[in-house]
Amino acid sequence: MKTTSFITVLIVLLISLESFAQEPENIILNSEFDSGKSNWRINVYNDASMTDQIKNDSLLSGQNYLELNIVEGGILRSDVEVSQGFTIEEGFYYDVSFIAKSSTSHNITVQIQKTIGDKGVLWTEDLSLSNTTNSYGPLTYSFLFPEEYCKLSFLLGGTDNAVVNLDSVVLMKRDDPDHTRQVELFEKRSHTYNGTTLPYRLLIPKDYNSETWYPLLLQLHGQTLGGTDNEKQISGGVLWADSANQAKWPCFVLAPQKTEVGQWADHKRYGGPNELGYMDFTKAPISNEMETVIDLLNLLIVEFAIDTNRIYITGGSSGGLGVYDAIYRFPHKFAAAMVFSAPCDTTTAAVSRFFHLPLWIIHGELDASIPCMASRFLVAAMERLGRECVYTHCNFHTNDCTGMAEEEVAQAIEDDARLLFSEWPGLGHQQPFWSTAYGYPLLAPWMFAQSKEFNISDVGDYDTGSFSSVTLGQNYPNPFNSVTTIPYELLYQNNVRISVYDLLGREVKTLINKNLPAGTYQVLFNGDKLAGDIYFYQIQTKSADGSQFSDTKKLILIK
Repeated sequence: MKTTSFITVLIVLLISLESFAQEPENIILNSEFDSGKSNWRINVYNDASMTDQIKNDSLLSGQNYLELNIVEGGILRSDVEVSQGFTIEEGFYYDVSFIAKSSTSHNITVQIQKTIGDKGVLWTEDLSLSNTTNSYGPLTYSFLFPEEYCKLSFLLGGTDNAVVNLDSVVLMKRDDPDHTRQVELFEKRSHTYNGTTLPYRLLIPKDYNSETWYPLLLQLHGQTLGGTDNEKQISGGVLWADSANQAKWPCFVLAPQKTEVGQWADHKRYGGPNELGYMDFTKAPISNEMETVIDLLNLLIVEFAIDTNRIYITGGSSGGLGVYDAIYRFPHKFAAAMVFSAPCDTTTAAVSRFFHLPLWIIHGELDASIPCMASRFLVAAMERLGRECVYTHCNFHTNDCTGMAEEEVAQAIEDDARLLFSEWPGLGHQQPFWSTAYGYPLLAPWMFAQSKEFNISDVGDYDTGSFSSVTLGQNYPNPFNSVTTIPYELLYQNNVRISVYDLLGREVKTLINKNLPAGTYQVLFNGDKLAGDIYFYQIQTKSADGSQFSDTKKLILIK
């Protein structure tokens, strides 16, 4: 009986907690004007003129209300505006309510408008005010797209000699139970390698079929999104996970999260007017976080049907530095890279490592955190090595920010543009830049058009000594008990044989012997039936010039 009562109480408590978590929330600050005009913007445009004041509330509700004495209303409704900014989120209903009156019959437009990018109006409602105090709403709008910066506006222009009172503005956010938000499409996972644990989110394509090969996009977040909550790194929406993009280009999206103090790349930055954004990639070891990401990527390639010819990487700010670090250390692992607002080592020794890789560099002209000169130096370094650049917005060589029409950029993409630079005029390092840049419609078409059809000639004369057409990695864990993983990479299609030998040179097991396309792979070695000892594993294939190639490494089996 006591157990039954306890369960009943627990169920009631859980239901109560669920109800509490789903309670609607008013996201308007100072909705009663009790703190004066704080958080509100009151503007007139063109020929409109008015005065405004906060008055003691004897007419509407609460302590105060806003009074607008509109002398000249201008021509357009938008010539007189009262607004407040907020962040609108995917998968919520937004209910607008307010109390108002006017000294004369007056029309008012209530709208939600984007404040970044195309600044389009998302929702609008036209109403009539009279000299009687009335409550309006709730007026409902449902938002189904990733996060946007917006404003709620009351437009009161177009009428002269009107006194308008406004009070009790409510913008109630409530959950839409029938909508699956983008964040909910990502599986919540975690991966540990060599003592470093990274939480990560993984989007698996809708209707995933293990018989079909899918691209994978790795996204590295910036410094402010670090933590352990495993949500901030995708909370603002992920371009590649957008339903429209997934419908055109179904792909895996991998979004790991490092801690606030962790680093995708441990490079030291050097100052000086001629070294803006310069870093020496040759001196810094790979970071623990980057090692863990690469190990995770290798494991996902084994777990899922991922097309190793179409693995892409992108990131911004410190995440963009992580992208440069990854393509420097693993120049043939990715099919393309896209970097936002990040510095890079611009020496020939560094740039020649990823010279062959399709790269789109994006930066705000007025970036004060990581000056745009850092990206300009990298573009210039690649041009010196012979890479032709497409300047979609500003061209720093000519100081021309006329820019290219989208149709021209689309044609350049169709013509296989492999280096693009988008320097956004008038924007810095803050949120307006990120929203504008990620909203550019040609990013996804360019990225998914790239494929790692590796060609030796792409490397040029700068990299001939820095790579092998076949790479055999060290097994992990090592030493191991029972099972270990052996990674390897092919830069083009090849027949591969991997075998394990004992100390006397006798072959004890053939792990793989087959023809494989270019890509990154792993093979498992199970030593259950072998004695604990030192063994060797060897890869046999052909090198870039067609000659026989082999590489051997040691592994230790502990029993």
